[in-house]
Amino acid sequence: MPYIEYEEYNPHGDTERLLTRCQSILDEYKDDGLNLTVRQLFYQLVSRDVIPNQQSEYNRLQRIVKKGRRAGYLDWEMIVDRGRSLRQRQRWSEPQEIIEASAQSYHLDLWQDQEYRPEVWIEKDALTGVIESTCRSWDVPFISTRGYVSDSAAWRAAQRFRGVIDGEKSERDAPAIPENGVEQIPVVLHLSDHDPSGVDMTRDLEEKFEMFGLRFPVERIALTMPQIREYDPPPNYAKASDSRAEGYVQQYGTECWELDALNPGTIQTVVESAIQEQVTDHSAFSARKEQREQERSRLEEVSERWPELFS
Repeated sequence: MPYIEYEEYNPHGDTERLLTRCQSILDEYKDDGLNLTVRQLFYQLVSRDVIPNQQSEYNRLQRIVKKGRRAGYLDWEMIVDRGRSLRQRQRWSEPQEIIEASAQSYHLDLWQDQEYRPEVWIEKDALTGVIESTCRSWDVPFISTRGYVSDSAAWRAAQRFRGVIDGEKSERDAPAIPENGVEQIPVVLHLSDHDPSGVDMTRDLEEKFEMFGLRFPVERIALTMPQIREYDPPPNYAKASDSRAEGYVQQYGTECWELDALNPGTIQTVVESAIQEQVTDHSAFSARKEQREQERSRLEEVSERWPELFS
């Protein structure tokens, strides 16, 4: 584990105990194959009554985590910034490697025989890393809207969804929708904060698609009031400066909740359950997965025989 010391730091008392608790929480999530942003770590501390849910405490935690990591108190790999990642072309040292990689990445359209074709839309880019493995395992595209979706992104998606409805391959975002001649119903599974703007984003999505001439399910799968009652995430308070605050307060009261405050494993479970509900033919879905594995095995066989064929 990379506990690497770059700077000196000598925390005492409450600060030292807080760092110890932070690493304990990070270790819990590491066992589940997850890592956290500082914001998610903050909400875990709040939900465990370690620190109060205050902006000043979040600012303090950021400072302590920064110093603690630099001094080797916290594992560098367990706290992530999902909004900043390197993008580059894949490189290979020999042709056999790309055949091996192709075997692992080879994929079929698992949704070809289904009535619905879902996509997961999430408000926060920082949470895409939480849902990515679930979406990929179920062959479901996902996108971060980074708040309200722009007209440009909504229009592009509308063209893609029109292809879903008409059973035609869209000229945009291929191969998100393969050419299979099957008319399907697109479904957007939407996740956002439960605050004046976050709740309104679901309505905004529906209205934008209607403006482009499409009507199909836009399902808000998180955060919802039943989830808030069940999981009891730490609340914030609706900002009076938000133009939508008055209507929100009338309906829900002054408290609001961030999606980040949910346990990452809970978010994964919510997404997986919502996706599973879109599968209308489970036997066909399983058959497609089996076909994919058989064809992957053929590619792996080719990879294993590469030295024999081209020595």
